Amino acid sequence: MSRGVPVLARRPGLVLLAALAALAAGCGEAGEHQAPSATADVVAAALTGIAQACGERAQLRALPSFGPAAAQEQTVRAAARMRWVELGHAVSVNPTWIYQGKTLAEVHAAAARHLRECGLGDVVR
Repeated sequence: MSRGVPVLARRPGLVLLAALAALAAGCGEAGEHQAPSATADVVAAALTGIAQACGERAQLRALPSFGPAAAQEQTVRAAARMRWVELGHAVSVNPTWIYQGKTLAEVHAAAARHLRECGLGDVVR
């Protein structure tokens, strides 16, 4: 009665079942585990904040002070510390997730180096 028509065409439920089985088996899954979108957003914001804090610290060092320099320096350090902690929380979920070609552990280490190089290494402790 259905000769010549493939079984999957006659039973659309089998197509769904086959697709779900393939997903469950890991077919089509990337070899590298990308960080979930929400985690990647946190990492991106943290790295942006760290870079901004380093830039602001460089400006404080290069320009004459317009106000209490110690207070401005503390504000920059507090911002860098906040972003460092945010990054650390994201990394602690799964340090092996991939973010822009690097593991989150590697990103965390690179951020620590960057903070040290720009004179904000004390926020890493």
